[in-house]
Amino acid sequence: MTKLEIDPTNILPISLEDLYEEQRREIEQHLKATQEALLAGCFIKTRQGVVGSQLETNKKAMSIQCKVCMQTFMCTTSEVKCREHTEAKHPKTDVYQCFPHLKK
Repeated sequence: MTKLEIDPTNILPISLEDLYEEQRREIEQHLKATQEALLAGCFIKTRQGVVGSQLETNKKAMSIQCKVCMQTFMCTTSEVKCREHTEAKHPKTDVYQCFPHLKK
C-alpha cells in the first residue's frame, strides 16, 4: 500500500513508541541535534547562569531597513552592502530611496 492509497480518515496519530528501535534512535538523534542548535542560537550560558535570548539581541541589531522592500539588515551593514542590495533587488531605484540614512 502506498501513501496515495491510504484512506485519510483511517490515519491515526503516531508516537515514538510506534516506531522500530532503529527509526526511534534516528529521530531521537535528530531531535537532540535540533534542540542543541536551537538552544545554542537562542541562549548563552555563563558561569553565572543562562543569559537571555540571543534572538532578541539579534533582532534589535537589525536596525537598517530597505524602504522599498522592508528587508532588514544588521546595524553594522556597510554602504557597499546596501548598494549591492539596491542593485540586485531594485535596479531601477536610487540607493538613497532604499536607504535614506546613507545621504550625508
